[in-house]
Amino acid sequence: MKFINDKCSICGDCVAKCVNNAIISGDIYRIDIEKCIDCGACVEVCNQNAIVEYVAPIVDDPEFNS
Repeated sequence: MKFINDKCSICGDCVAKCVNNAIISGDIYRIDIEKCIDCGACVEVCNQNAIVEYVAPIVDDPEFNS
């Protein structure tokens, strides 16, 4: 699963490239995880490297629970 981080410049390239209309535009861009097919087309066109793989924190990590 991917998400769009704060490096996003809201240029719209990813919206235009998304084959499944999974990117929701607005003040910030978001990826609709119900529509995203994880094809990577948005990642390829993002010049800001703002679309990245989401990695959930490990709940048992002592530093996370501090």
